[in-house]
Amino acid sequence: MRAELAKEMESAGRDLLAEMQRIAPVRTGAFERALSYKFLPNSLKLKVGLVGKAINRDIFYAHILEFGRKAKTVSVTRGGKRPSTYLLHVSPLAPHRTVFARFTDLRTTFNRRLKGIWARALQQAAAGAFGND
Repeated sequence: MRAELAKEMESAGRDLLAEMQRIAPVRTGAFERALSYKFLPNSLKLKVGLVGKAINRDIFYAHILEFGRKAKTVSVTRGGKRPSTYLLHVSPLAPHRTVFARFTDLRTTFNRRLKGIWARALQQAAAGAFGND
């Protein structure tokens, strides 16, 4: 049963990653390329999205793309020995849910597949397939 679950979760990870990459906003393509998935078969844990600290550090603007931002004016200081300060207007950006999207169709499909695996496991247990014969 564990092998079936692992196979199904691996498949779900690939499907979910493909859907995330499909709906990701593309300007340079860096955000889309940074999306990945990692499946840990021993714990049956699946991570999909911006996996890893290095990716989150490199794609620091992913939070802004995902949740958007308000328009505001910020004070910026640049320079070394003779710093200059100026005001910068930051335009608003609407949220574009990619990593935290609902994915209702994929979730429904994945749950249906898992129910089939659990149903087979329970039938085998009820029939005594896992007992000490």
